[in-house]
Amino acid sequence: MIASEIIARFNLQVDDSSELSSTEELALLNQCYREIQNDRSWEWLKTEETATTSISVPYIALPSDFRTLSPNMEGAYQYGNESVVYVGVDYEPFRVINFSNRRDYRDRNGICYIDIPNSRLVFTKQPSSARSVEYDYLMKAPDLTTSAEPVFDDAYHEVLAYGMAAKFDAIQLTNKNESYSRENEAMYLSILEQMQMVDSQIKIIIA
Repeated sequence: MIASEIIARFNLQVDDSSELSSTEELALLNQCYREIQNDRSWEWLKTEETATTSISVPYIALPSDFRTLSPNMEGAYQYGNESVVYVGVDYEPFRVINFSNRRDYRDRNGICYIDIPNSRLVFTKQPSSARSVEYDYLMKAPDLTTSAEPVFDDAYHEVLAYGMAAKFDAIQLTNKNESYSRENEAMYLSILEQMQMVDSQIKIIIA
């Protein structure tokens, strides 16, 4: 379903009583969309980035849609909860440490960290040659336009309509006796639970 179809489904859920403008409806849709993205590290938000190290600065820019690194088994196996990025044609693993620990690894090779405010992946030792860098990350999906589809499976697109409808009555201050907010929220949570279960099954399969 494209966004305009999801909004139409939302209007059916609230019996076409919405007095929201088209701009407000789209904003409400994207609010629900972002909340679902923030629910967990969804497999459908994972993507790959490739870059090249610089010999003049010790960092590379993060993608504009970067949310966080995707955990990988090699990093978890070697360093607990930390991840690795792969550098060079031989895919040398570079350990990704916490930002707050960066001073403990000054001028150490094979170490890097994420600098979120400056949108950078920073190496603790200045690279001496241009080498490829590859890693997986969780993206921030772009806000929906009326003609765009959510990035997750279309079997679950209605979750957004129910999420919008659950929020609608609070926005409109609808009388509780006339509100279907609980029913809409229950449907929203039911579909979201299905999405979570499928996501967990995928994670088990690929672990």
